[in-house]
Amino acid sequence: MYRKARPLRKEERRDWKDYAHRTVWYAFGAAGDVDIAEFRPMQENILIFHQEAERLEAEKERSPEPQRPVFRMR
Repeated sequence: MYRKARPLRKEERRDWKDYAHRTVWYAFGAAGDVDIAEFRPMQENILIFHQEAERLEAEKERSPEPQRPVFRMR
């Protein structure tokens, strides 16, 4: 994450290295596990997620220019 973070600007005060560290800690730590356990994803939800990720990756490989990431609210 740190390598892909945008360069710092003078007016920006976010510490990207710390942000990347906290994000990875959350995603792969106990807090992320608790959120997943509370959500209780079913096998069907997991398969849909994987299919959507594969579709997005295939589109990305076919696209000649980089696109802005699209985020979906759940």
